Amino acid sequence: MLLEGIKPKEIAFRLDIKYDTVAFHRKNLYEKLGVNTQNEFFVKYLPESKQTEEAEAGIKRKKIIIKIAVPLAFALIAVFALSYAFYFRARMVIPNPIVLTFTGDGPIGLDGSRGWQYIIDRGLFFYENEWRASPYRLPRRERLTEGDIYFFTCTFTSDVDIRYLEVGFFDCVTGGEHGYYWTQLSINPRMFFNIEAGVEYSSSIGMMITTTASSSADIANRFIIVVGPKTENNPTLTFTQFEITKR
Repeated sequence: MLLEGIKPKEIAFRLDIKYDTVAFHRKNLYEKLGVNTQNEFFVKYLPESKQTEEAEAGIKRKKIIIKIAVPLAFALIAVFALSYAFYFRARMVIPNPIVLTFTGDGPIGLDGSRGWQYIIDRGLFFYENEWRASPYRLPRRERLTEGDIYFFTCTFTSDVDIRYLEVGFFDCVTGGEHGYYWTQLSINPRMFFNIEAGVEYSSSIGMMITTTASSSADIANRFIIVVGPKTENNPTLTFTQFEITKR
């Protein structure tokens, strides 16, 4: 029965004896024949033709498993990839238009006045109460480096009259009186003057990085838009074009 490949539990059932009895006799048989395992027993005492049949059966089983497992693995990978792509396509897309309400205190402008600011991080930025893809596409492990040139191209309208709009790159460094301080990384040009509410404005401007960022962290590689001087109500700008590209 052992040579037929019948398992000890099945032998015990067929002979109506205890499994321990079968195991005891099998152990004695192996000792007398000078083998230690079932594989050694089959190799030495199973007829060659039977060994070949068993080997062929094993190969067939492996082929069947491979035929099932490989397509299943590819199917699972495809489902994961589609789910991942759907999630990020649904949630992590660049809004169009981008409607930005300026609330934070911006750096002091060229004329010494302080305006409103909006910070754009390079990977994601907080937009309409959720994280969305950023139009600022600096790769994750890179930092703004002295000598780099970036172009900012935009088209927008404002809901209030504002005197100017400036843009630039900044590094927010830990320390100072308030726990952090801004380091200017680029020559920050004033793009627009005397902006009237409801009028569409378009422009493209180049900026050279004059100081390398302190690290590759998002907080050290920020793009900031400043409008000023401060108005009574927080200004909202609607951008139908917003591109930051490296040249």
